[in-house]
Amino acid sequence: MWNFFNFLPFLLVNRRGSLLLPTTGLTVSATAATFTLPSYRVSGPRGTMLIKISQAFPDGATATLPIVFTANGGTQAATKAGGDPLTIADIPGAGVYEFYYDRESSTLQLLGTAAAATATTQG
Repeated sequence: MWNFFNFLPFLLVNRRGSLLLPTTGLTVSATAATFTLPSYRVSGPRGTMLIKISQAFPDGATATLPIVFTANGGTQAATKAGGDPLTIADIPGAGVYEFYYDRESSTLQLLGTAAAATATTQG
């Protein structure tokens, strides 16, 4: 008998689990707060990933600076729901955050906090 549930498209998303990437650095400039991620390979064109942010924002960092991630030789700006830029004010501190990634539309969107964040200094 044909099993309907074996062919549902959502079964193909994150089939091998969510990717967990730890940040390895943070650079804050006048235009953006840039987190560095280690090199990684995304197995599909879209899915969720967990990013573990370990670095604190420096004293005096402007809360309205957009957050950008760099990895594999590329840079990707992060957004919130609705497409607004993700900013320092939206990240309460170190913790694990869940993102949706779509390679085709070049989208990296914050979905929420996956593990409790700790307070960091923000301007």
